[in-house]
Amino acid sequence: METPNRRPNTRKSSVKKSNVKKGHVDLVKELRQAILNSGQTEYRIAKESGVPQPVLNRFLRDIRGVSLETAAKICAYLGLHLAPIRRLWISNRTPTR
Repeated sequence: METPNRRPNTRKSSVKKSNVKKGHVDLVKELRQAILNSGQTEYRIAKESGVPQPVLNRFLRDIRGVSLETAAKICAYLGLHLAPIRRLWISNRTPTR
């Protein structure tokens, strides 16, 4: 009996690189790297942080992104701190008096 032809999983990340600010891409990259460098299993990180394991798995495989709330849970478990980045906005306009 032949198995039906299935399409390979070709889904890309829901985050379009061209529409994402550099800071967001850096955060995602740093968070993924911190998870991988922790030496802990996905299951343990998911269970201890309160993030569903399938959500963590899809994030690590670059299929889906994570919400800020989920990122904060993972960071809290790994002992990391999320903080806003203040960027200096420089304008070519002359100041008004």
